[in-house]
Amino acid sequence: MSMQGVTVTPKFVFGVNGKLNNSLHIHDEKKLVYVSGHNVIVYNLDEFTQNFIPGSENASAINLITLSPSGRYLAICEKAEPRAQVTVWEISPVLRKRKTLPEVEMENIPF
Repeated sequence: MSMQGVTVTPKFVFGVNGKLNNSLHIHDEKKLVYVSGHNVIVYNLDEFTQNFIPGSENASAINLITLSPSGRYLAICEKAEPRAQVTVWEISPVLRKRKTLPEVEMENIPF
């Protein structure tokens, strides 16, 4: 039996990555931001809901996350090929991806 066209979407994720230092952040006093597997979870303490920020497809691990001082942006640092990358997400007021560094155009430049 073929399962073409079937996708699996997580509803709730338990657990954190305890190997990362400073990987748990409090946002707006009502949200927890933490790493679980190859995802960053934004858990709303008031509504008991989770939003998922998946790691990049070309990355093998999330090394670090940090919130901006204003709490508006989240930076996710990942181990990727051919080099590490940082993805910046806007998490307040709406969750959306802003930029990935290094950009694709930069990968062809020899350093």
